[in-house]
Amino acid sequence: MKTLISLLVFFIVAAPLMAQQSMTTQTQRQINISRKLINDKRNTALAYNMKFTQEEKEKFWPLYREYREAMGNVGDKRLGVIVDYADHINRMTETKAKQVLDRSSQWRRNHPGQEDT
Repeated sequence: MKTLISLLVFFIVAAPLMAQQSMTTQTQRQINISRKLINDKRNTALAYNMKFTQEEKEKFWPLYREYREAMGNVGDKRLGVIVDYADHINRMTETKAKQVLDRSSQWRRNHPGQEDT
């Protein structure tokens, strides 16, 4: 739950920041650091709470890493829409607004129930 709240706070803070400036290397670095911290905490919580046998560990962690990578790709797509919006906020044309809205709508259709995560 804390991870979810941290992630939500991050996006609440990051979205307005990105709306003011385009994605910089420093911003990307901050996003990467935040993601790493969240993933480390998530992995620690799982390892602590799930009392795996050695055999279970060998099966679980590769699948879990694959799942997290796929979810990271989903997050990257969502972040791409946010960054695209932020990069064009001060010079948004009607055509560009429609493109961003279409991408956002497509993301929401492809990932129902994840709007608030």
